[in-house]
Amino acid sequence: MIETRAIVDHIDDESVRLLMTPGATCAPCTEGRGCGAALWARKRVLTLPRQAVPKDTVRGSHVSVRCNARDLRIAAMTGYGIPLAGLLAGASIASLSGAGDGLTALCGVAGVFLATVVVRILTRGSQRSSLVIE
Repeated sequence: MIETRAIVDHIDDESVRLLMTPGATCAPCTEGRGCGAALWARKRVLTLPRQAVPKDTVRGSHVSVRCNARDLRIAAMTGYGIPLAGLLAGASIASLSGAGDGLTALCGVAGVFLATVVVRILTRGSQRSSLVIE
């Protein structure tokens, strides 16, 4: 479980803006091998849909932001793995059809863009749904 603290900076009917509070960083995080909680603190601001936080949350509230490590791995595999598969598929199809190096590279890039569009469509409703705000 990746967890960090935040303060509610702005809240309205549609969105909530959280200011991430930098916590004590563990040795693995400072070496770049940690769970990723320090990355949230570095970003500083996180904007979420209003329904992502409890209804009684008000401006100035201190909240805990958590993400299950499994959900984070799935998001990484979706965001990076599918475009990589698109790159390999585009380049492979072009190469197997006898295209030259330039066209093969172009088809690989086109595969990345097409796969990225697919990822955006697949994840449209599920963005940030694995975050727990308390």
